[in-house]
Amino acid sequence: ALAAKALGEYYVDKKQYKSALVALEPVIAAQPQYADLQYLAGFSCEQLGIDETAITYYRGALTYNPDYQEAEDGLARTGATEQPQ
Repeated sequence: ALAAKALGEYYVDKKQYKSALVALEPVIAAQPQYADLQYLAGFSCEQLGIDETAITYYRGALTYNPDYQEAEDGLARTGATEQPQ
């Protein structure tokens, strides 16, 4: 998970969002409890215009870390500020 996070951050910094998703998604599928990985995937999807998937990742991040401000901000940017009930 740490390697995926480092690689994901590297790709996001380089604006290589598809590559970030390739690095992050398998780890998230196996270990969804890493809120920071879910956030990075959400941010990458948002930058690629895949808002519904970005919202899913941002909500996933908030599931495991309810105080994750960056994920809240991502939901606000995509227009999905509320958590589903």
